[in-house]
Amino acid sequence: MAGPGGSAHVRASLEAATELWEPVPLDEVRVNDFEAIYIPGGHGCMEDLATDPISAEILTATLSTGTPLGMSCHAPAALLATGRADGTSPFAGYRVTAFSNAEERQAGHAEMAKWLLADRLANLGIDYRSGPPWSVHIEADRNVFTAQNPLSAASLATELVRVLA
Repeated sequence: MAGPGGSAHVRASLEAATELWEPVPLDEVRVNDFEAIYIPGGHGCMEDLATDPISAEILTATLSTGTPLGMSCHAPAALLATGRADGTSPFAGYRVTAFSNAEERQAGHAEMAKWLLADRLANLGIDYRSGPPWSVHIEADRNVFTAQNPLSAASLATELVRVLA
């Protein structure tokens, strides 16, 4: 919720969502227990989830169950953990967007990164797409819904709510 009071509204909503106070450990997550799986963005995804085998199992399970999978900004880095020994991924061919190389450079992060997300996604055979830097851009392909950057998060949320309705 943008505008005056927006952050206070978000803070109050998060404080009221008591189920968020004690997150479920990844190894206890069963995709069938959820209406959707959502991974928020941030560079932490590039460090933690990009190599996490449990996360990879959860993400791959959404393909067979059809559970909507939403990811924003850097969250598609979690898809890197689904890479197989032969260099492919079960997400190969899926249209996905994520923080672009241009956005990484413009934000001053590209030089510090060990790798750039857009490149690694494409290397796995994922159909990486992006809009102009800092524009609102989402991709929806089968049960996978992605947002390019923080400016796209509201559009992604709207699309996920539409699908879940």
